[in-house]
Amino acid sequence: MAGSARQIRSWPLVPAAVAGLLFAACGSGGSSGPVETVVAATAVESLAESSTTTSLATTTTSSLPATTAMTSTSTTTTTSTTTTSTTTTTTSTTTTTTTTVAPWASETTACSGVALIGDSTAVGLDGSNALLSGDETIGAQLAAIGVGDLRYDVSGGRSIVETLSDQSNGPEAINAIQATGFAGCWVILLGTNDAANIAAGSNADASTRFENVAAAVAGEPTLWLTASTVRTDGFWARPNTLAWNDQLRTLADQVPSIAIADWDATASAQAWFVADGIHPNAEGLTARSRFIADNLRVFFPG
Repeated sequence: MAGSARQIRSWPLVPAAVAGLLFAACGSGGSSGPVETVVAATAVESLAESSTTTSLATTTTSSLPATTAMTSTSTTTTTSTTTTSTTTTTTSTTTTTTTTVAPWASETTACSGVALIGDSTAVGLDGSNALLSGDETIGAQLAAIGVGDLRYDVSGGRSIVETLSDQSNGPEAINAIQATGFAGCWVILLGTNDAANIAAGSNADASTRFENVAAAVAGEPTLWLTASTVRTDGFWARPNTLAWNDQLRTLADQVPSIAIADWDATASAQAWFVADGIHPNAEGLTARSRFIADNLRVFFPG
């Protein structure tokens, strides 16, 4: 099993899901009352597809590619021709761009099994909404670095504390997978709704939410991605997301088994969001899938 990690790094890679991210006190087609320490806020679901899609599946991926390249290179050639009355001049310019994931990253991860827990920003990473296919999906990306057992549970509107009707929150989803006998690494794609819930007035603060997840994963190697929004208003506004990320980093620094990968530093600088400024588009999904795989190699190398 992989060792502990306390570094916080971001390495740009490439899936993210475009699905309906609901505020945990409001659902598409119905909602349950707030759970214990929640103050409800109103959320508007802007995506037509599966706003509350839940998938819990076990995928055997050993037949997929076994390695991922450390670098990628693209070459673009531009040719222009200028003609005067007596002379024709042709100029050709070639630009080569090489992207390095991380100079010290292993080609594989020590995490032979990975359980991914997410909210609606993770819907579609498995290709379920047809935005990703083939080697873009999270299953293919993780198989390429040596993961043979992938457990995947994402649900629109999920947070760490609050729940919608018939929905498990983050720790409950973790416990359900553990009950199947799973023992391995965890990838946590939660925090977007938690930041919004805190901004709306929930008395479950960031520390409580972090501790609930830390207790659930029980010291197993965990990769937790920072949340990313570019929205300028409402509870999901970027300042609220950044405040959550700052607290997440501080809290995780006290737990060596939890590594924080700064997805926001990569995603927020790109045009990887749909119109709501919350959910990733197809490019964002692709990037997020590769980002997860690459950071598992960095923090928990094989």
